[in-house]
Amino acid sequence: MKTIYDLKLHEELKISPKIWVMRVPGGWIYEHGSAPFRNLFVPYNVEFDPKYLPKPEDYTEDPPEDTLPKYKVGDVVRITNTEGGHGFDVGDKVEITSIYGDGSKLYDAKGKNEEWCVDEDQLEDTLQ
Repeated sequence: MKTIYDLKLHEELKISPKIWVMRVPGGWIYEHGSAPFRNLFVPYNVEFDPKYLPKPEDYTEDPPEDTLPKYKVGDVVRITNTEGGHGFDVGDKVEITSIYGDGSKLYDAKGKNEEWCVDEDQLEDTLQ
C-alpha cells in the first residue's frame, strides 16, 4: 500500500473520500474538498516513515520503567496543576486522546470543551 512517504514530487495520493495529499518540496499539501481552508502545508517529518521506524531486532532490551508513559489513550485523569500553559483548571477530569512518542511523557487530553497538551507531571489517576 502506498503511503505519503512513497510519493514523488507533485504526485498525489487520495487518503480518504475528501482528502488528497500532494508531495511538494519540503513536505506535503493536504487538500480537503469541503474544509473552510482547503489546503494545508505539512512539513516533512520522518516520524512514521517506515524506513526510519525501529525494527524488532533493534530492541535489545525492555526500556526502563521510568521512561514509559504512565497513562494510555482513553484513560480519564485529573489535572493537578496549570503550569505549562494549558487551559484546564485544577481538578478537571480529562481523557487522554494521544501520547507523544518521543519519550517526553506529553499527552493530548480532551476536557468538556477543549483539548490541550499536558505533561504527565500535571496528571493524577482518578476513578472514571
